[in-house]
Amino acid sequence: MRKQLLGWMLMALCAQAGAAVCPAKAELAVHKTAQWAKAGPDLLPALAQCLKERDPQLRDELGFEGLQALLRSARMPADAVQELRQRLLAMLQGADADGVARPFAALALAEVARVDRKQAFLSQEQRRQLAQAAADWIKSIQDYRAWDAQDGWRHAVAHGADWVMQLALNPALEEAQAAALLQALSVQMGQNRHAYTHGEGERIAQALFYLALREPWDEARWRAWAAQALASLPPAGSVSAAQLTQKHNLGAVWLPLYFMLQQSRQSALRQRLSPIVEEALKKLQ
Repeated sequence: MRKQLLGWMLMALCAQAGAAVCPAKAELAVHKTAQWAKAGPDLLPALAQCLKERDPQLRDELGFEGLQALLRSARMPADAVQELRQRLLAMLQGADADGVARPFAALALAEVARVDRKQAFLSQEQRRQLAQAAADWIKSIQDYRAWDAQDGWRHAVAHGADWVMQLALNPALEEAQAAALLQALSVQMGQNRHAYTHGEGERIAQALFYLALREPWDEARWRAWAAQALASLPPAGSVSAAQLTQKHNLGAVWLPLYFMLQQSRQSALRQRLSPIVEEALKKLQ
């Protein structure tokens, strides 16, 4: 634990050492109009700062979209993406009075993970750290605000699930990290404080599907995981607002996961998991 804390502190210091400022909307709008074709790696730190802005146009439509476009362009050198990774991980642990910086840091880290799976640039230890950071942050989420007219999207759970999906798609992810990510998702599947109404369940289900696709677990192990995910369900006949919220959220994940399995061409995965998912759905009735 001490070693991990020192690592986070080092990342924070590295990020602070190269202070950056979110550019003006007009400057970013010019880049967006040009489809970010003339933007270089020197813009990445400034775009990362935009993820802290409460203004949804600056944070989402310009800041995040700019980061996404540059990271998907295959033009960014590995050292620039490494520095961005450090900044985003520090942001994930930093102050976030408006509740927007952390969920957008997570979404941007999903893009960093995508870069690594397309063209590996992380060491195996760095990849482990990235997966563990995702698992730890997802388990810690307590702000379930999704979208509002003033601030736009926060959507922490959905963004965390997107991060997991990109990690799961990478064949270099180790089984221990995949298991940690599954456990983290199960925590948010069964939370009972806020009902998922903005697609969070589908995003979790998608992440679960890709984790299942890569994990060579046998039926017994998947049954054990499903039992753990359903372990906090109240006894039959017991009713409360929290219990109804929990059932709703579990159903919002298990049902789309079931449809994904039925539509999948992966027959072995479908045969192995469909009965388990069907049993889970019956327990929610």
